[in-house]
Amino acid sequence: MNVIHRSALSRAVRAAGVILLLGFASCSAWSNYIPPADEDFHKTSANCMSIGTQNLSPDDSRRVLAAAAAVCRIIASERFAADLKTVKLFASCDGASGQPAPIESDTVVAQLREAASPQTRFSIVPVKPPCAIGLTDRSNMRVAINPERILSWDGTENGGPLVETLAHEFVHIIADSYRDRGHGESCPEARLVSYRVGTVAAKLWKEEQRNVK
Repeated sequence: MNVIHRSALSRAVRAAGVILLLGFASCSAWSNYIPPADEDFHKTSANCMSIGTQNLSPDDSRRVLAAAAAVCRIIASERFAADLKTVKLFASCDGASGQPAPIESDTVVAQLREAASPQTRFSIVPVKPPCAIGLTDRSNMRVAINPERILSWDGTENGGPLVETLAHEFVHIIADSYRDRGHGESCPEARLVSYRVGTVAAKLWKEEQRNVK
């Protein structure tokens, strides 16, 4: 009986800790968030997502919009679709019965390209989330990104990290089924759609910049 009591108490303490951590993460990322008005959304290019820049400085707005336009251009390329095919992908590591959820690369590409339109609108918040570079809150269509990553954009190869982060978080924006939690040996990070899309986008951006030189 005492063992059961201690076990139940331990579970309760752990659960309280998780709730506290989640609350802290939420507060840290969104406490100074300004909700968007219609005029705060800007098209990154003719056929691309619209970004709410109400939380960004003018310089950071230009950086984010330019990097997002690059993400859309890369997603539309045949090279992007071909590179995604080289790895068997998982939408998440916690699918049915807690097992990895496989997904075809063609499905991912189709969803990304459909979502890469001005009708897809979300805001960027220049805040470093706890234990992460970026964090997506899909219910409120907003993405927090470490300000240092935004500042890294200069339109050259150095902008690869921002392209990677925007592409990764864009995956989370388009569907709740794309999740990161639980990755490990049986479900490696490199096979999760969000990470793979970000990695390929950054790689192609860097290659594109080298070819410009």
